[in-house]
Amino acid sequence: MAERDEVLHILQRAYPEERYADSVSYAGELGDPVQALMYSTFFWPKLLEIEGAVFVALWGEDEKNISERIYVPTRSESAPLTWKQAVDSFNIFETMYLFRQSRGSFDLSQDAAWELAQVLVETWGWRLKSEYPQRSFEVCLNESGDALGSHIQVVQTYPQLAVPSRWCPTRHAILGDAEGDVVEDINPKR
Repeated sequence: MAERDEVLHILQRAYPEERYADSVSYAGELGDPVQALMYSTFFWPKLLEIEGAVFVALWGEDEKNISERIYVPTRSESAPLTWKQAVDSFNIFETMYLFRQSRGSFDLSQDAAWELAQVLVETWGWRLKSEYPQRSFEVCLNESGDALGSHIQVVQTYPQLAVPSRWCPTRHAILGDAEGDVVEDINPKR
């Protein structure tokens, strides 16, 4: 969990005109129930299960967007992608881009995103454990030197993900629907 002293320091930097002795006071004095409700989905996110895989849903229309991507094959064959790699790719969340708004300097936003991510790692772990007690997940915060930057990664570690029978690693999709019909490419601009 994020260190309380660091959270307090970030809040003091974000609100220099306010001086409270602890981070809870900032929430009580500056926040409101509507804001808390709006942010609650980040702390206790919706979880989707599609084809036996669990996806953390943060963006709205997640089920539609995930389904479109896993049921619509790429237009040509690509480098092979395992089912696990495909599922894991949906469960990566860049900490700096969880929100489209930022307060203060880039450094302040970066520090706040890092501290928030530490809290999310813990709460998402409990969320997954409460919803799927028969499964194990690893939720971790990775600081990466690549283009992805620091990010939260959610990976199912037990049991091993069952690969859908119609998964095509080179087309990065499940070919055919539940009845075995071929799914047409509904996004021809790929």
